[in-house]
Amino acid sequence: METGLVVPGAKDIFEFSSISQYLLFFQHTLVRNSGSPYELELAKLYSQYVTAHPTPESVPLLIPEFRYAGLKKKHIYRLDFMVINPYTLDKVGFELSPWSSHGYLKKIGGLTQKKINEMAADNFAKEMKKHRAYFKEHDVFCLIYTDKELKNTQSLFNNEIRPYLEPEKPEVQLSFQMMEEFLSD
Repeated sequence: METGLVVPGAKDIFEFSSISQYLLFFQHTLVRNSGSPYELELAKLYSQYVTAHPTPESVPLLIPEFRYAGLKKKHIYRLDFMVINPYTLDKVGFELSPWSSHGYLKKIGGLTQKKINEMAADNFAKEMKKHRAYFKEHDVFCLIYTDKELKNTQSLFNNEIRPYLEPEKPEVQLSFQMMEEFLSD
């Protein structure tokens, strides 16, 4: 955050003089537009976590509404949140999938149960195809949370997201083969 956030298509940079200033921007500008009560709650929990952390500058960013297609209006690849491990650059996406926005079927009046089940299966297949594509095309592992997990956002944050905000720096070890080659000369 020493340089700030870049604005696509502009030379201006958003600069933050403090971590708390960035967290306000994160919560009330970046996440607020999603309209999702779950995203808003998780953004609040993330901000509280960072603020209470002994070294808040070491906590990876929780990137909201991550889109690989950039500013294109129609997007296939979008995640509610993503964390990038600063040591390994492994990426983990968090997809909040309540039934109301990811599973609800419209216009089913007069349809047979078989047709409704086919529509639901097709809807599910499309969602899973997107998540597989994220991993295959962009090397982003996606964790998906449905209504059951979203009922308790505190537990979801503590048990599912927070571990990715506490990455350990991997130890570098020389392989035995490299050591043998080095010592044999």
